[in-house]
Amino acid sequence: IPIEILKNEIDIKDTKEINKRNIKIAENNIKNKTKYDKVCEMIIYYLINDPYYIRMYKAENIFVDDKNYRNTVNEILYFFEKYNNISVAEFISYISNKEEINSVILKIIGSYEEELSEINFKKYLKAIKDMNIKNKIEKIKEEMKTTLDINKKTELANKLMELKKGSVKNERN
Repeated sequence: IPIEILKNEIDIKDTKEINKRNIKIAENNIKNKTKYDKVCEMIIYYLINDPYYIRMYKAENIFVDDKNYRNTVNEILYFFEKYNNISVAEFISYISNKEEINSVILKIIGSYEEELSEINFKKYLKAIKDMNIKNKIEKIKEEMKTTLDINKKTELANKLMELKKGSVKNERN
């Protein structure tokens, strides 16, 4: 949209004000990203750029908690299963009618240009696992606070203990 039209539409006196507004919107979008968002986006970036990372991801049996990222990952996995290969251009064409997934992919492609590295990808996978465990622990703790049944609390405490044991084992590996 030409800046002159924008000036007339929203009654702004000069283009500097428009630029300031655009910068603030962009800064807000960046600030709203959590560590979980960044890790999910990097995993997706790797998945759409090389089938090798899709195989690694599937072998690790990772669960992505966020609905948009999970749907995007599932679509990537489905595409790979169907065509036994993946390229960014073909995948974008394939998802062009799926608005949410398309916006996630285009945002990721526009935001990252990292050289693919197996070591970094493993770090991202570990980070997702750790964050998922942390989230499960928090949910169990909240449930323990609200439950009055002593048997249910014991069951939740056992689940909590198992999750914590698992996270300690993962840290050692």
